[in-house]
Amino acid sequence: MTERKQRERDLQRSRELFDGLVEHFPNGGVFLFDEALRFTVVGGDELENGGLSAEEMVGKRPADVFPPANAAVLEDAYRAALAGEEQSFEDSYQGRDYHVQVLPIHDEDGAVAAGMAVAQNITDRNQTREVLEQQNRQLEEFAAVVSHDLRGPLNVATGRLALARQTGENEHLDEVERAHERMSELVESLLALARAGQAVGETAHVSLQAVSEACWATVETGTARLRVDGDCRFQADDSRLRQVLENLFRNAVEHGTDSERADSSVTVRVGPLADGFYVEDDGVGLDDVPAADIFERAVTTKPEGTGFGLATVREVVEAHGWSVAASDSPEGGLRFEITGVGPE
Repeated sequence: MTERKQRERDLQRSRELFDGLVEHFPNGGVFLFDEALRFTVVGGDELENGGLSAEEMVGKRPADVFPPANAAVLEDAYRAALAGEEQSFEDSYQGRDYHVQVLPIHDEDGAVAAGMAVAQNITDRNQTREVLEQQNRQLEEFAAVVSHDLRGPLNVATGRLALARQTGENEHLDEVERAHERMSELVESLLALARAGQAVGETAHVSLQAVSEACWATVETGTARLRVDGDCRFQADDSRLRQVLENLFRNAVEHGTDSERADSSVTVRVGPLADGFYVEDDGVGLDDVPAADIFERAVTTKPEGTGFGLATVREVVEAHGWSVAASDSPEGGLRFEITGVGPE
């Protein structure tokens, strides 16, 4: 009798501890169910957040409580648990994410007597993971843009330095210095972009002709030629505007020719529009790429291309509140029109 009473007291204490755990289960819920998939014990501080109550759930099946999609997943897992299998998965309910673990409960003889499901709210964890993944994507894009935009002035500096060593003429070193200054500006601009998103910095009066000629000097242009057909002045973030022109010039030089063309050089023309300006070339044109797609990241017609140049153009243009469109130029090449710029 003494041993039996002790076992009863131990059992009662275990039940009280279990009920307390279920009732106050933190950041989640605990659900016991029988062979008919009916809930026998329900608790946890997450029930109220999901609009549920233990009293209403006891005696019901998942299909009586949850939406069909959730109920189907739960009942399949419950049946597996009653067959002796443990289940673990993630599910969403009422705008929250949960990690659910379902396991069998065995009796003293080792037979499955019931099942238990434990759901833990992992919404914050998933949101943190999504933020980290987004930050990693932004970091990868930032590194790609830095690599892409720095390539032009770096090549210019490397080439001019080699000429300076060969000829001993200091004028080449002046070009090296200007290329290094442009690289420094690009790094600062791209860092500001990474910190502030797509916002532009302080704007100032700029001359289309002056900034075009300055950009042409920092792009590796080979035998390509620049023509500036008129000038206009407007407000812009000078460093970011130079990103636009440098990438458009580089695109014309690198993508404006093909192996079938006898003259491998290309002429790039820049000029004003009524509410903006254009950049066009006499190269190969859109080359079967839809005009709406060429501004997308990773879209390129060259195997060695990155697809970031024109995507950067669109982002900087839109950051200014302008618009950019691409079409075939009258000379058969590619034409970009930047509009919505407005007067000075």
